[in-house]
Amino acid sequence: MPRYLRNSRYNRIFLLIGIGALIFISFQLLSFKVLNSSAQKRAQNAINEFEDNGDDEVDDDSDLDKPSQFDKKRQREQKAPEHLNLDPVVDVRGVNPEDIELYHPDSNKLFTCLQSKKKIPFTEVNDDYCDCDDNTDEPGTSACDGKFYCKKQIPHQALIVLPSNRVNDGICDCCDGSDEWKKTPPPNGVIPANRAKLSVKYAPCEDLCDKLIQTNKEDEKIQKMGKRLQLPYIIAAKHLPQKNDYGPEGIFYKLSLTCFTYKTKEYEYQVCPFQKITQDHFPGTAFSLGKVSTWTSRKNGRYLLRMEGGDTHLCPDGIGRMSVVTFLCGLNDRVIILQEDEKCVYGIKFSTPAAC
Repeated sequence: MPRYLRNSRYNRIFLLIGIGALIFISFQLLSFKVLNSSAQKRAQNAINEFEDNGDDEVDDDSDLDKPSQFDKKRQREQKAPEHLNLDPVVDVRGVNPEDIELYHPDSNKLFTCLQSKKKIPFTEVNDDYCDCDDNTDEPGTSACDGKFYCKKQIPHQALIVLPSNRVNDGICDCCDGSDEWKKTPPPNGVIPANRAKLSVKYAPCEDLCDKLIQTNKEDEKIQKMGKRLQLPYIIAAKHLPQKNDYGPEGIFYKLSLTCFTYKTKEYEYQVCPFQKITQDHFPGTAFSLGKVSTWTSRKNGRYLLRMEGGDTHLCPDGIGRMSVVTFLCGLNDRVIILQEDEKCVYGIKFSTPAAC
């Protein structure tokens, strides 16, 4: 074969080899670029993941730095006024609302007796033992000779306050029952003689304050209506020489001109205000329950008339029978209830517009 043909064939072979090498190198370069890009992406993802994990670790560290619930509570207690840091076993019940600010522990957790100024641990307040010389450390128990103020009070009325010996005696005196916080009934249902039987409620007590407030609202309506009915009572006493004997401006004088009948299963009563009160048991003898009248209260809408000088038969120490008439605001004149509260002592509730 001629030399030029042989050279031409070698040239084509070399050219093909060169082209193949170029294609291979190009493919390698392209593959390297793709792999490099993928590697960079994976690396970036790894970095991002690491940074995210790092943030989580920082958050975990920051959580460690955050105060726990206990620390938060301690911080709140440190920021709260000292008087809020009360021992949970201490209950300052029975305190006069006007004195409540005086029943807070000082910085040393001591209580200062209100009058004697003696200092005692605050945990000894209402612990059922008299520590203060003035008994002011026991407003909510019957341990000392003091006063108990009911927790709930009726708006626009005088504060309801009891002798301390009525605390936890089993009888509900406060409308919310706060005086009977032990919720223990009296032994054998004993009722103190100085309290009207019909009004007694035993422990455990109900909270009747809201009902009482509602009743007071209804009473206010009756008061307004009753005042409109007072004109005949005022006219009746217009020329009376001694008006004061019959209440303000003689407003109750008209009642003294009439007797009112009240009947029970056993007795028939005649209530003649300012004149006489009698009890009749047919066919037995009628007894006088009072015939001499004296005002015991006629201020602030509280009208109490005492009728003394009644019969002494079967009464202790020969003392005559006596009646106490409580005049209540009402839309007509009538005896609401009459009962013997104590031996030979009678309580009468009387409704009349004159008391409005």
